[in-house]
Amino acid sequence: MKISITCDQFYWNDKLFSESLPENRDDCLMPFRDLRDYFSSRGHFIHTEDIISPLDADIVIDVDPPSTRHIDARRGMSVLFAFESPIIRPGNYIESTTSRYWLVFSWNKSNNQNNTYQIPIPIVPRYPEKKIPNNRSKFACLIAGNKTSENQKELYSERINVIRWFEKNAPQDFDLYGIGWDEGEDALPRLFRRGRVKRLLPKRIRFRGFPSFRGPVDSKSYIYSQYKYAFSYENCKDFPDYVTEKIFDPMYCGCIPIYKGAPNIEEYVPSNCFIDGNDFSSIRDLYSFLTKCDLNCIETYRRNIQVFLDSEWFKKLHSKNFAQRLGQVILNSFTSYIRSAEL
Repeated sequence: MKISITCDQFYWNDKLFSESLPENRDDCLMPFRDLRDYFSSRGHFIHTEDIISPLDADIVIDVDPPSTRHIDARRGMSVLFAFESPIIRPGNYIESTTSRYWLVFSWNKSNNQNNTYQIPIPIVPRYPEKKIPNNRSKFACLIAGNKTSENQKELYSERINVIRWFEKNAPQDFDLYGIGWDEGEDALPRLFRRGRVKRLLPKRIRFRGFPSFRGPVDSKSYIYSQYKYAFSYENCKDFPDYVTEKIFDPMYCGCIPIYKGAPNIEEYVPSNCFIDGNDFSSIRDLYSFLTKCDLNCIETYRRNIQVFLDSEWFKKLHSKNFAQRLGQVILNSFTSYIRSAEL
């Protein structure tokens, strides 16, 4: 059986399954390799869409597609992976889109269509190669891309609030990493951020820099292992079950996450393993709590985190379990799809 997987053109030529690709930072492409291995071990061929055309495939898997306009031209069973944030791919969560697929896999429980399977976003467990010292001199960090959104449920602006507060009030206790921060923050009032006025103004007037920026990262683990705390804010808030790698990445390194995002996060991570940013009325109050948390307090969090990472609860989120569950459902459903097509 031939399976085509559609994705961003950058990942064509089976780069989606690569281990050596520089963009495979912290092995973030492992879920796709696990899925490939699941199908390959059962005698099926799975490749990116430039190698197996969606028009010739028995099964086509769309990974967070920006559009579904070509879906009706396919002869095979169409499957949707909807895991991207709703503020980035809102169209993948509406019925007019999901109803066009034979199968839909998503973290989103609110879709009650019969073709939809709720499954958590896969987690790639990563552990540092060297033992990490418990008593760390660096205080807090944030690793993220510099993004903006007009959506009312975005958390990009709350990341900015954290960055600016620390730069003003405790610059010695905070470092910023990621991409896009060297371009600065748009300093113009919202009314003037588009059009001719913005283009005519010098860049030094249009943008404010980030003094806390320390550069991009090749390995999150290397950075997190140097800090006591990490701000782990999702891209959006108030979406139950939208839980990504952001809260887990610091944990592998004994770095305590400060979390905002899914309102039901405790269904995925015990509350004694992270600091809930929503429990504080201001960043100042949060900072006061962090500075009063002594080594015993920090060690308690780390012990709780280790118990969680060793638990069956956490193992259910692993990439291999994700691939096995999806693979089983897809292959079982294909039998039903063939019967339906023969009628």
